[in-house]
Amino acid sequence: MFAYLGPTRIYENTIHTGKSRLFYWLGLTHGHWDAEVSDEDTTVEDTLDREKVNMGIAIVIPVEKILEVINQEAFWGIRNEKIRAINVASPTSDSVLA
Repeated sequence: MFAYLGPTRIYENTIHTGKSRLFYWLGLTHGHWDAEVSDEDTTVEDTLDREKVNMGIAIVIPVEKILEVINQEAFWGIRNEKIRAINVASPTSDSVLA
């Protein structure tokens, strides 16, 4: 789940515009709730295939909790090995790990 702030914002009662488009990672969406579709004005055949509608409500795991897990010391070695492998496979001046 991301928040998009767009190029125009109000800050301290002043409108600020710019070319910067800011995205913030809020967390990971997990699951959602469904609601039954209304059976009104339908035929018998239509009611055999029950449809569900996504209600747009979901659980979100906060980004802080995700980072807490992936930044554990136990994963540092694994992550650094993968980054070094990427840098060796495609060396550039903008290597992932210096």
